[in-house]
Amino acid sequence: MDARSEYEAAMAVRTQGEVITAHRRALLGLTSAQRAVLLDAVRTHLLTGTRHTSDDVDALARFVACAEMRRPGSLLGRVTPDLAHRLRGFVVTALPVLPSRIRERHDVGEPETPARRKGSGWDCQGPVGTAQWRS
Repeated sequence: MDARSEYEAAMAVRTQGEVITAHRRALLGLTSAQRAVLLDAVRTHLLTGTRHTSDDVDALARFVACAEMRRPGSLLGRVTPDLAHRLRGFVVTALPVLPSRIRERHDVGEPETPARRKGSGWDCQGPVGTAQWRS
């Protein structure tokens, strides 16, 4: 899977808090000039962010994450492909790893008890403290 499809899949299944945090971490990996290009796209496309600078990473992360969660690619499609690819890669690597999903089993019944062989078990016939397992 390439960075773009992993990024779009993450936008669909992750919580907003995880996505914003990942964008914040990713934006810290970009230069101030790259963040300025992204902020210009935010101002043009979203008509917001006029009071913010490229160093205001928290606000920029919120703007980008919310725009990309609503319509994946709508904002990053307005910056250079190199910058979009770089940001997507940083976001994907900044996301926490999901635990593997547990399969739901619908055919689960009562657990089977193992059959005991006749004569197996604990031998408690001797003096106290000398119990032994018989197999």
